[in-house]
Amino acid sequence: MKTTKLCLTAVGLLALGALPGFAQDAAPADGGLSFGQSGWEFEAAAYLWLPESKTGVSTPYGRAVTSLSAGDAVDALDVGVMFAVNARQGDWALVGDVFYLDLTLQDSSPLGLFYSGGEARTRLTSIAGYGLYNFYEDDKLRVEAGGGLRYMSSEIDVTLHGNLAADRKTSISDDWIDPVIAFRTTAKLGERLDGVLWLDGGGFDLGGSTSDRSWQVSAMLHWKANEKWTIGGGYRTLYVDRENDGTSYDLRMSGPILGASMRF
Repeated sequence: MKTTKLCLTAVGLLALGALPGFAQDAAPADGGLSFGQSGWEFEAAAYLWLPESKTGVSTPYGRAVTSLSAGDAVDALDVGVMFAVNARQGDWALVGDVFYLDLTLQDSSPLGLFYSGGEARTRLTSIAGYGLYNFYEDDKLRVEAGGGLRYMSSEIDVTLHGNLAADRKTSISDDWIDPVIAFRTTAKLGERLDGVLWLDGGGFDLGGSTSDRSWQVSAMLHWKANEKWTIGGGYRTLYVDRENDGTSYDLRMSGPILGASMRF
């Protein structure tokens, strides 16, 4: 079977809380922390992520590329479901994040007279769970480390619309589970303002059941509006490199995030 290299840069909505940074005390890279708290605390969050998107596929006639600007991301998103829950007690934090998105990208073809244009439809599901332990804390800084599992499912359909050649379609349907290690650093920048940096990585090329490698980085600022509500914004990148049945592809989602979380 020929190996087709598929590169995807996607648009997403990530649950603010479990995503790197939105949940105030439990979120992986987005959650601002409340230092000195004890007992179980729970937080739920929602966010909007609108990065630039790009999909490319190799064909016998060359490489076809479809692209999407951040400004067109909402129009390209057919369906988006995102939520997260977070829990903390003492030095331990549990984070859960679920998102599903269905988006369609269209663009002109770079393949000359053979194809007039291309279309790529991508459906992504991610379910992630993390456990973190606080191993350093002072009045201004908290550093946590831990690990977890990230389940991902992808369905990617790329169609080249024929001009002098017949239409050509490449499809990938795949799912896998990655073990991941994670780090989160939270700094108090003011009475109501926190900064959060989240890093995780995994996959480790453990065979067909994992990706070759995956990682994400998130940097967030959180402003605490009151005891229940927090507003946040920042930037996040998620990358996955995977091969399935002779077809290799990589997924990249990168762009600004804006959202809010509620503690209860």
